[in-house]
Amino acid sequence: MSSLWLEEFNKLFVKQKGWIIVTIALLFKIVITIQSGYHTETIIERNPEGYHYYLQQYTGPLTTEKEQQMKQEYEAVVHAQYELDKLSQQWQAGEIEDIYYKDKSKQYYEKMSNSAVFHLLYNQYFYVKEAPSERYIVDERGWNTLLSHGIPDFLLLLVLIILLTPLFCYEYEQDMILLLQSSKKGKYVVGIIKLVIGSFIALMLTLLFYIVDWICVHAMVGLHHGNYPLQSLTYFSTSDYKITLNEALLLKLLLRMIGSLFFMGCISLIGVISKKTIITLFTSSVLVLLPFVLLMGQSLLYYLPIPAGLLEGSAYLWGDKYTILYATGGSSTRQITFQALEKKEFLMLLMFYLLVTVLLFVFTFRKYAGIQWKAKYNSNLVKLGLVVCIFSSSIMLQGCQSSENSDHIFTYHVNKGAYTGETENYNVHMQIEDNDIVATNKITGEQFSIIRDPFKQNSSKKILSIFVHEGWTYYSTQDEKYAGIQIYGISMENFKQTLIYSNMKENQEEFFGMLTRENKEQLSTVNSLFWLNKNNIYYVQGSELFIMDRKTNKMKLVTNDVVTGIGVFYYNGDVFYVDLQYRLKRYLYNTGEVHTVNDIYTEDFYIEDNILYYKELLNKQQVSTLNLAL
Repeated sequence: MSSLWLEEFNKLFVKQKGWIIVTIALLFKIVITIQSGYHTETIIERNPEGYHYYLQQYTGPLTTEKEQQMKQEYEAVVHAQYELDKLSQQWQAGEIEDIYYKDKSKQYYEKMSNSAVFHLLYNQYFYVKEAPSERYIVDERGWNTLLSHGIPDFLLLLVLIILLTPLFCYEYEQDMILLLQSSKKGKYVVGIIKLVIGSFIALMLTLLFYIVDWICVHAMVGLHHGNYPLQSLTYFSTSDYKITLNEALLLKLLLRMIGSLFFMGCISLIGVISKKTIITLFTSSVLVLLPFVLLMGQSLLYYLPIPAGLLEGSAYLWGDKYTILYATGGSSTRQITFQALEKKEFLMLLMFYLLVTVLLFVFTFRKYAGIQWKAKYNSNLVKLGLVVCIFSSSIMLQGCQSSENSDHIFTYHVNKGAYTGETENYNVHMQIEDNDIVATNKITGEQFSIIRDPFKQNSSKKILSIFVHEGWTYYSTQDEKYAGIQIYGISMENFKQTLIYSNMKENQEEFFGMLTRENKEQLSTVNSLFWLNKNNIYYVQGSELFIMDRKTNKMKLVTNDVVTGIGVFYYNGDVFYVDLQYRLKRYLYNTGEVHTVNDIYTEDFYIEDNILYYKELLNKQQVSTLNLAL
């Protein structure tokens, strides 16, 4: 038995010169990785000493003390030129001595020379400030190099194709297959040995090439603080995976290993079917390389029933990615370029890939051994193949289409819910005077603030309204100093806070020395009426009703004639409101149209248990009903 194992290794690594191929490939890998460098910014390359100086001070979780230090340093950096000019005037007037002037001017020159790298860290500080419990200040360069590019290891793929193709094709082309199949060991055992050796080679090469990546990047720029959250990298700001940086690297390695097994199964099956090296080389290359040529960076690549997505690996952890589209007149919109895979979809895809890999191994072994199974087994395999095809198609359709989710099926009184709400265990209300949100335990009566923001003491940040739904409390905020709003969500189970949406333009005063404060009159103030579901955010500004798609961030103006004082109701995706002429209107989400409801004129209405109750304005305020379920 051992001779069979040695013979297969001898064939691949000695007769086929596999050891030379692997050695040359690893040397090339080291050279290419070092030559390619790492993800960085020109500002850092021009002043690495200054960048490392600030990193040493501010790396880690954001604290009140660290925030104060950064604000003080920001003031010093911004006003360094002014202070230097002032110092020069004093020196020229003879008010200060030469030694004092040289010492102080040297400090100001250092501040000015470090201005660009400090502003880079200061920008990262504002990113971390949005969710300080999930984001830490960290040197992103090494981690981004390994996790954020979405490019597979093409050299590894080339080596796998070259090394694994002769695994089955060699015997066919040397006319040895009939001799092997004439014995029991040659017919059954050799096939199993080939699959095991091929799997081992695929896994070990994937691990070796990944270790080379890790060592080279760590040596060039460092991979420090691997225990920090993945969301510390701005590239993963919208990722749903609450894991550490080290865990993300390990998960990427695991996915690549599964992908290499999947790919090895494809090469083997193509080999036993075609029985030709050239056909196997060409088909395997097209199978794995063409998808990257056509779909690199697109979410569709990671839904296809091929090993390409797994062989890249990191994009399964990404959040949604957008690009900015500019229109005439200066307006801009964000268009989604990569739609994140939900955790459920990811797990389903992973199980599917493992199932397909097993089937590839089974079919390869059956074809190589020349096994003719009975009709009932063939029938079962056909059924299993159909199930796999249907399963893969359903996953692709689920991932590539924006389907409605049942979470939009609920009724919500927008005006009433803007300041109070209720979950299973808590009553929640907004304290306008204290700029706070308080929860009351229904059993114990205990009251406490649910906001865990360490910067809550910032008086310029105002809570606009709340929305309580399905065990979560959402609230919108606005800062007097900056344009835009932020919407946070707080889980009422563990009171963990998550940033849901932000269009706030941070630090508009002298940021990078280029911007000035905008007039407060120009800052958009959002009305305190908002609510959301999985797909959209709804809000009312004055008499205007807006809907924003949470995936694309595209904003749509539904209507501009809402009378908010009367009441606004959300009902299973639709919105009921009274217009300026006191007509009851209904916005239909499925069609995007607004219709008058049965020519009803009213000043008061509400919805409960699928029944619309309203007072007829033209019939002496008589209360009437309308069944919305019909």
